[in-house]
Amino acid sequence: MSSASRALVLAKEGLDMMQQVSDVVKGTIDRAEEWCERLGRKKREDDGQGGEEGKKTEWADGRRDGDGDVKMEKS
Repeated sequence: MSSASRALVLAKEGLDMMQQVSDVVKGTIDRAEEWCERLGRKKREDDGQGGEEGKKTEWADGRRDGDGDVKMEKS
C-alpha cells in the first residue's frame, strides 16, 4: 500500500470518527431540548450580540431568572 493510499485511508477514518462524534453531540442536544420543553422552558433565539449579558431564562409561565437556575417556590 502506498503512502498516498495510507493517507487517504487515515483521512477517511478521521472523517468517520468526526461524523460519529457529531451524531452523538446532535443526539445529546436534541434530547436536552426535549427535556427543556417538557419542563416548560422556551427556546431562546440568538440575538446576534454574541454575549451572555442580559440574557434571561424565560419559562412558559412567565418567570424569568438571570443565571438559568430554577427558582424553587417555598411552600
